[in-house]
Formats: sequence, structure tokens, C-alpha cells
Amino acid sequence: MASLSPVFNGVQFFDNNGAVLTGGKLFTYQGGSTTVFYPTFTDSSGSTPWTQPIVLDSSGRLPGALWLDPNQTYNLVIYAADGVTPLQGIDGVTGVPTAATANASSTVWTVGPAPSFAASNQFTLVGSFVAEFAPGNRVKLESTGGTFQYATVSAVAFNAGVTTVTVINDAGPITGLLVRVFISLNDAPGFTVDAGAVAFKQTFGYSNAATVGGQLMQAQVAITSLNSRAGNANVLWRTTGSGGTHVLTPTPAALTVTSDAVYTVQFATASIGSATFNISGLGAYPLVQFDSTGGAVNAVITANLISQVVFDAQSLRYFLINPLPAAVPVATSYTLVDPFGALNSRSVFLSGGTWRLSLTTSGSDSDSFGNSNITVLQSVQVLTVGTVSTSMTLQRSGSSGHDRKVYGLNTNSGLLYSVAPGFYTFQLNAISISGTTTGNYAHQGSWAILEKVS
Repeated sequence: MASLSPVFNGVQFFDNNGAVLTGGKLFTYQGGSTTVFYPTFTDSSGSTPWTQPIVLDSSGRLPGALWLDPNQTYNLVIYAADGVTPLQGIDGVTGVPTAATANASSTVWTVGPAPSFAASNQFTLVGSFVAEFAPGNRVKLESTGGTFQYATVSAVAFNAGVTTVTVINDAGPITGLLVRVFISLNDAPGFTVDAGAVAFKQTFGYSNAATVGGQLMQAQVAITSLNSRAGNANVLWRTTGSGGTHVLTPTPAALTVTSDAVYTVQFATASIGSATFNISGLGAYPLVQFDSTGGAVNAVITANLISQVVFDAQSLRYFLINPLPAAVPVATSYTLVDPFGALNSRSVFLSGGTWRLSLTTSGSDSDSFGNSNITVLQSVQVLTVGTVSTSMTLQRSGSSGHDRKVYGLNTNSGLLYSVAPGFYTFQLNAISISGTTTGNYAHQGSWAILEKVS
């Protein structure tokens, strides 16, 4: 299949005196030569060569269209009618493919190694040419007699010193008349043009990174990975698990644990101290975060905490991106004052360890119950969510008259107990009176003290 010449077609030539160059002659040489002739053709099939030289008609024009071998560079020279005097020449001419042939053939080809026929869709080459004939590459096959056909490589294998190339033919099978094979090229150094340069098809595989299709495949994989990672960071994933075991199951599942994958996470459960994080069942790794000094410490997780999590492949740990705030002095004692015998409570943070709880009064109380026997109770408590962690009671019993007595002895006073770090409710309950309650009772005040021992 020939390519149309970009010059001399439809051009009228004149001699040096301005007269129409009737009978002028066009000689066609190989590029860079004026002695080595190379044929041109009368039509796009490339099957009928022009007679050398081509004689201009009476209007000074070529008698027909000028078609060139697409694999050859030409030097085209116009001579006077004597065939001796050169008038005009253009060197380095290559053909231009027509719209009908542009998709079937490339404008740039290089001759490959000598092929041997193997099958209607297969040929072999001595040596290793896996890179040159990567799947998706375009090839041009020449048979005896100068006929050409085009194909796309679908598979290539190298074994025992021989490369076997399997192709998808554009039209017609490969025959035993195969004599040459051409490889399409890209001007960019080090890369071979393949079908991926024109129409990217993922099914080809493009396993060779030295081809345009291979580069496009790698880019597609990278884009898919980036989209997935961006999605992980922009979606709020909620963990499962209990205690210090945090499990994340994103969709789609993570395939590997990588340092550049960031997840935005809401933790279902709280944990203080040693904890692990496991994504898509790929392994439970320690969960840490940076403190205010830049050191890695156990992550402090509260229920429903939202934070971003990233994996550090060097230390094999997951990090909460949010660092701990600067250390705040932790109180070691709390006091509740009750001047009226009513309920009084506050939220407190206990840093763990052993604490002492005590309750006392500020003086003697009085009542006007006469000869009645009454019981006066007041208690102090440290509460977790809905549960009493510890409770102490001061009790006073009255028997007759206008009693002015201090609270009786509290057998629990000064109780020591251990707590886990966390927030609690420190509560001094209201006074309750049982027995004959006709009359008045005057409370002089009481207070509760919660203090850390160790």
C-alpha cells in the first residue's frame, strides 16, 4: 500500500525562461542520492510503478498522481526535456497516508528481524524481541511480491532462543510468502508505539512498561489507586470490635497495608492503653498517636471519636493523625460542700490509682421533734455511668428532746479503693429523715473529700 506524495502532485512546471515545461522529466531517487533510482507508483495499491523517468505532459504537469513507498525516503528531481539539465529538486520526501489508510499503517516504521512463517496468525524470530513486539503493538508484514498487510500483536513469548509472536490480522492470514516484518515506532526515545497510542484497550494487558500502552496501563492503575485512597479518606468508616481491639472493614476491601492509605474513622468503643487496629483482616497492628512533645504513645480513644488513621510501614504501627493536647495538670483531690443538706454533685476526672473517700460534718445539728426517735442519713458516692462505684454513709440517730448531736461514727470513713482512669460523678446526696418527722431539723453543714493516695 502506497502513500501519496506531498509534493509535485497537480503542480505545473516551467523552464528557466518561464515557458511551460512540456516533455520535462521527473527522476525519482533514494533519499540523499542522484544515482540510485527508487520506484514510485501510479495509485495507492503500490502495485503499478511509474516508468523511470516520468515525462511531463503538454501542460507541464505529471500525467497522473504520484504515490510513494511509505517505507522509503525520496529525492525527487525535475529535469529539462533533455533529461540532463536539472531544474528543481526536493530531497527527504516521505509519503502521507490517506484517510483510508491512516488507521491501518503508521507513518513511521522500522524494519524488524527476519521473520519465519509459523501459522496464519503467528511468526517467529531468532533472538529475544519481547519488548519490540509487546501485546498491542502494531506490525506491518511484507510478503514476496511487495504486498503488505497489517496486524496487532496479541501475545509474545521467548523460549529456547526464539521469539514467537501471535497477532490479530486486520485482513487475511499470514502466508508462507512472509519475507519482512516492520515495527511501528514513536519519536520519543525508549518507547514503542502500540495500539495503546491510538485506542487503549485494557484487555491487551500491556505488560511491557517500555510501550505507550504499558505506560497508559500503569497510569490507569495509579489513578484507580489514588481514587480509592481519596475515597477512603473522604468516607467516614465506623469500627467494630471491643475494648482495645478496633476493626475496620471498608468497601471495597483494602488489598494491602500501605503507608499512603488514609482512613477517616469513627471509633465504636473507647480504649485507653494498649490497642490494635486491623483493616480488612490484613493484620492487627498497634494503634498509637503523638503526644504534645512528638513522642509516640498509646492512643487515647473515646467512644464515637472521629479521627484519621494512617499506617506507618517502617514501624508497623497505625497512627491517629490527631496528636494529644499538651499535658494538663490532673487534680489529686476534690471537695463537695453541703451547707443545706441538699443534693450536690460534680463531674471529676480520676487519673487512676488508689483514692480515699471520706465524709464529715461541720458541727452539731438540731431538731424540734420532741420525744420522737428519728434516723438521719446522708451518703456520698462516686458514680460511673448508671453504676455506683463506691458509697459511704454518715448516720445520726436521735432519741428524745431537742437533740443537738453530731453525726454518729461512719464505719466507711476513709475507705480506699482503686479506679481506672476516666470521668466520674462525685455526688453528695441529700439528707433523709426517717421516723416521726413532725417538727424541724437544722443542718449545720457537711462536706465530702475525694483524694488520691497513690
